[in-house]
Amino acid sequence: MTPEGEKPRLRTALKARVAELGPDRRAEASTAVRGHLAASGLWARSRVVMLFAADETEPDLDALIALGTEQGKVVCLPEVDWAGKRLVPRAVGSVQDLEAGRHGIRVPGAWCAAVPPESVDLMVVPGVGFTRDGVRVGRGGGFYDRFLGGLADEGSSRVITVGACFGVQLVKRAPADRHDRRMDGLVTEAGLEMVATDTEGTG
Repeated sequence: MTPEGEKPRLRTALKARVAELGPDRRAEASTAVRGHLAASGLWARSRVVMLFAADETEPDLDALIALGTEQGKVVCLPEVDWAGKRLVPRAVGSVQDLEAGRHGIRVPGAWCAAVPPESVDLMVVPGVGFTRDGVRVGRGGGFYDRFLGGLADEGSSRVITVGACFGVQLVKRAPADRHDRRMDGLVTEAGLEMVATDTEGTG
């Protein structure tokens, strides 16, 4: 079976795993994920952080918006440009800067200033699943792969990517295409670990 044929089946299985956790366990795991990120050296060293607004299948990172802002960081979240099929980082100061967009995805309001993608130090990336060596299973739209691919094409190696998920979303292997972008690190309720040999750890 081709990678594109395998991915839908894997997405369905991983979403079922998350659903089985239930809201209480997901909330508890989300608290742990936020704690691991906030305590990491990656977070401490970053000045511009790109997070995501989670749905019920993803770790809730909302509290990190206020934390990062209080610490003097620029915190941004992606606006989804559906027509251009791209992500546009926009600075937010609190969850009040988010509004419901297409498909119920929360996005920064139009009043939020755009942030140059190449200025992002740390990018926390959602995914339906990940392998321990950084392969990401996305939702199929390719938005994050195009965003990261654009940075690579421009020669920007500044951003460090950390895939965020629940432990049940880690798999031994996943199909990967040539355009798929591997993560530098992974964070779950169990901790944050780097998966790229050329990326500094979290100390």
